[in-house]
Amino acid sequence: MEYSTYKPLYEQIFEDLKTQINAGHYPIGEKLPPEKTLMGTYKVSRITVQKAVNLLASEGIVTRRAGVGTTVLKKTELSPHKKMLGAILPGILESFGAKLLICLTDAAAKKGYPLIIKFSGEDEDQENQCLQELLDAHVKGIFINPLQRSFYDPLLMQLILKKFPVVVIDKQLVGIDEVFAGTNHLASARQLAQQISALGHQNICVIGYHDVSNSTLAIRQEAFSQVYATTDYPLKASAFAHIIETTYAHHDGKNALAEDIQRIKDCIMTNKPTCLIVLDSYIGSLVREATMEMGLSVPLDIGIAGFDPNNDIIRSVRYTCIVQDEEAIAASAVDLMTKILTNKPLANRTVKLPSRYIDYGTVVNRGLMHVIP
Repeated sequence: MEYSTYKPLYEQIFEDLKTQINAGHYPIGEKLPPEKTLMGTYKVSRITVQKAVNLLASEGIVTRRAGVGTTVLKKTELSPHKKMLGAILPGILESFGAKLLICLTDAAAKKGYPLIIKFSGEDEDQENQCLQELLDAHVKGIFINPLQRSFYDPLLMQLILKKFPVVVIDKQLVGIDEVFAGTNHLASARQLAQQISALGHQNICVIGYHDVSNSTLAIRQEAFSQVYATTDYPLKASAFAHIIETTYAHHDGKNALAEDIQRIKDCIMTNKPTCLIVLDSYIGSLVREATMEMGLSVPLDIGIAGFDPNNDIIRSVRYTCIVQDEEAIAASAVDLMTKILTNKPLANRTVKLPSRYIDYGTVVNRGLMHVIP
């Protein structure tokens, strides 16, 4: 049994014994192992074992008789409020997040865990408040898709270090030994980069954010660098345009959007790429607008490819892409969480899942394209 530093040992042993009783490991009418045996099993003191067994007795799960031992009286399931889990998402988009939330809720419910949903709105203070509210609600564990930034909430770090049940989704925490469920972003991005390179696109431009930084976006960019480094046309620094200053959660007014779109147009005019790589669907929407305003035909004048497009909207705004398996991510996250809560060993603390490559025809072979002066 792996212990958490977040709660007293006797409480953890109490919960483990309760779990084993519910699972039938200690049948009704049978006796629990003697205190000395439990001390050896859990490697704790007699007082710690006594406190744990006394908690079982106080809930009527066992009865203790001097000279006889401790007899199991009944099984007991945790009441719904005691099995509540929490989930914190920065927001939801049809491209990524909406299906994840539905699948996460369904998968948790099938395991008997209702879910409290909180949204951080890509705001640091709001994320911290969401964490505190879930702790105040006495949730047993928290799923979190962290904000897009290079530093992490101190309370989140404290919970992970104290081994409170936390499963991080989608964006790994660099340098932190967290439990994680998400896409294998490196393999996925390499697949896309290899497809674009194979189509003969030597001069590409990866469009990213000016201020936003997270492990997923960084890995996607690194994958393109790695793949193109093996070709005769490795990417220069100018191939990475960190020019987008708005986000899906923060785009104050039309002027800010117009300025981002103009920066994309300037990038196209200056670098003359044959293909634009968009790191997420929000950037994809801005790139689409920029190319339309410039009167460029996709894919004959310029190609567009990227990650996590909104596949439910009209085909004209889709682009060749890598799509994450949100259902599998949710199922893996819930599986990891239930193993933690039931004190089962984790074969892997990190689950990285494959994605799908979808060709929507927005990138063609370089030889079929027009030559842009």
